Amino acid sequence: MRLVRAAPGSGKTWLVAEAIRDELAHWSTGAAGIAALSFTRVGGDEIRQTLGRDLGHPHFVGTLDAFVFRYIVRPHLRGVFPEYSAPILVPGEWEPDRNWHRNDIPSAANPKIRINPFACVWRRSNGARPSHVLAQKKANSGRYELLDEQDQVAVIKRKKELWRSRGLITHSDAAYLASAVLRDSSRGQYVCEAIARRFSLVVVDELQDTGRFLTETIFALLRSPRARGLLVGDPDQAIYEFTGATPQLFSVFAKLDGATELALASSRRCPKAIATVACHFKESEGPLHPAEHGPGRAFLVRYNDASEIAQVVRVVLASRVGGAVKVVVRSNSTLRLLAGVTGANPVSLGCRPATALQRGVQALRRGRSVAALAAGRTAIELVMFDRDGVSDDEVREAGYDPRRWKALAVRCLLRANTLPTTGSVYEWQIGAHAILEHELAAFSLAAGCRQPQSIRKPNKRGDFAKEVRAVLPDPSVHLWRVEGTTVQTVHAVKGETHDATVFVCPPTKGKAGARKCPSALWWSADALHAEERRIAYVATTRSREDLILCVDEPSFSRLSRTQATFVATLQTVTVHELETALAPR
Repeated sequence: MRLVRAAPGSGKTWLVAEAIRDELAHWSTGAAGIAALSFTRVGGDEIRQTLGRDLGHPHFVGTLDAFVFRYIVRPHLRGVFPEYSAPILVPGEWEPDRNWHRNDIPSAANPKIRINPFACVWRRSNGARPSHVLAQKKANSGRYELLDEQDQVAVIKRKKELWRSRGLITHSDAAYLASAVLRDSSRGQYVCEAIARRFSLVVVDELQDTGRFLTETIFALLRSPRARGLLVGDPDQAIYEFTGATPQLFSVFAKLDGATELALASSRRCPKAIATVACHFKESEGPLHPAEHGPGRAFLVRYNDASEIAQVVRVVLASRVGGAVKVVVRSNSTLRLLAGVTGANPVSLGCRPATALQRGVQALRRGRSVAALAAGRTAIELVMFDRDGVSDDEVREAGYDPRRWKALAVRCLLRANTLPTTGSVYEWQIGAHAILEHELAAFSLAAGCRQPQSIRKPNKRGDFAKEVRAVLPDPSVHLWRVEGTTVQTVHAVKGETHDATVFVCPPTKGKAGARKCPSALWWSADALHAEERRIAYVATTRSREDLILCVDEPSFSRLSRTQATFVATLQTVTVHELETALAPR
């Protein structure tokens, strides 16, 4: 078993692809295959691209979550837990943590606070009791905190009720249940041996992002005497802490018998100027050796208002001939700020189906087609079933064709997308309400089924007079683009290589904004902020030529006072000076 610590741009994808290519050259059996796994879909896509083809049967290339569900949870869960229904993995794009509230339970400490079981993830912090493993995202900070013991018991009870009645599990549930299956004294060893026979080589990319229970699952599989493994990752790039992943979990695999550790410490991507900046965020000891294709450039751009970022992007594009340019942000809130969208969520006016359809249009205009379809389905499910999360089997049992059901959701979604965004939220939802009534009545008549019950109309309460454009992107303005350049979060670009990266930090005016300042987050002594430093490390190591770090004037002042050494590693310019600074040398 080989454990490889790979620096950003060190060629780990090439290493993985070549290792697989070498194995395939001598592969002689059709009964066993290679499992090439990654925490995100991007990793699998990179492997396929580098190999130049997809790997069909008997091999598997995909995410860890998909592998765990397909080969452990779905075939073996009921052998260990016969009381549970056949498991159904809820796609993350459906966002059940935000949108499914029928199964919410009141908090024991404050009954006014509702806890969504689908929003709770399985974790185990060091020193915590074995039962103390559920965490929930805090509304204000966005960080996950362990639930107290009473809430833990209540949420676990509700989750098990859902597993028994409907089999609905989240990706976090799947990892937890997979580790439980492999720990089972009667079947765990059998399952491990069966998978080792089916996949004689397991390759895991982005190992540092696997959470506690995925780590336990992989570890159990690789303990089999017949298992071989190639594990690749970088603890300095562990940025999925909300799943329970920590850099320390990486070292767990070094304890496996016969494990050999290797290091790829030289970047083939980051030139010297960028590597020097990134080293300020590197947690582990040892240097990040830069690439030798050129010195590169790193700029610290001071802006006064977020609207100036568009000018920064224009200048960067004008200074280049071709090449990949990306605008990178820490969070979706900054992304919305750059796109001029002020609202994060649809406004509810008491008509849940119309609100769901509004959410679907919002996702569609953001380029998130899977989430849009899920919201469209939710809208018609709430009318026809009086609940959401309805499976295709349940649709079929009700007498509907699942394919026509999906087409109905798409039709409602596309019609709602044509509604004008110049009026109020109330007017928009009235239009959505009319679309649902018309489409569902026609669908039921064609299917020969009962007519749907009347849909509760939106009413004038709360933010009914708010302009719909405040919560719904204008269809003529693509939310993910600024000046024609793609804008994505750091998590979305992990693993990518750019010719120029524009990393935008949000405005930090006022006391609330000061808490988001890089000087407060990236160099904080608080262990809770360690992940922010790793996120900055990932963001600043995407480019092979130019890095443009954008901060507002208050952030620049704080950085100059507290992190003068860091500021000195970049060329400091204003937005107006950037054009001259980027001129060809």
